[in-house]
Amino acid sequence: MANKLSDYLDSIKTCLKCDSAVKASVTRELQTHLEDKSQELKETGLSEDEANNIATESFGPPSINRSA
Repeated sequence: MANKLSDYLDSIKTCLKCDSAVKASVTRELQTHLEDKSQELKETGLSEDEANNIATESFGPPSINRSA
């Protein structure tokens, strides 16, 4: 997984206010969705960096996602 996605997921983990098991589950789920979105974008001809940027931007700022 590229750094942009890892950094984004780390930011979300930091914002989540729940126990470690729930935090791990939410992070895995988000990782799957981010990687799928990034892969779809790469298949349209975007570079990995462009695809990762768009994928993370489509999820919004990490602080908004903390209520998971």
